[in-house]
Amino acid sequence: MSTEELVAAAHPDPELQAIAHDAIRKNGGQWREFPTRTRDGRDLDTMWANVTLPDGSSVGIGKDVTERKQRRGTAVWRARANGHDEAAHDAHSFPVACP
Repeated sequence: MSTEELVAAAHPDPELQAIAHDAIRKNGGQWREFPTRTRDGRDLDTMWANVTLPDGSSVGIGKDVTERKQRRGTAVWRARANGHDEAAHDAHSFPVACP
């Protein structure tokens, strides 16, 4: 499967396809978040980084962050429900990092 075919399958929205292609071209090793559709039709929240290897080829590294985002959303909801708007704000202001 070509890169174009893979991006089209994983990101049905043409705008997201353009953003994904741009991230692949830039190849800076920076993590970026993308909604991704799996082969079986599920939509996941994912983080991707593209890295150029010494031989000039590149590798895309992806991580499913769906559960983490759901847990963070639940924590924010609980904080707001308990009147802790600052805690809810703080939960959203942490930078996203993938191990």
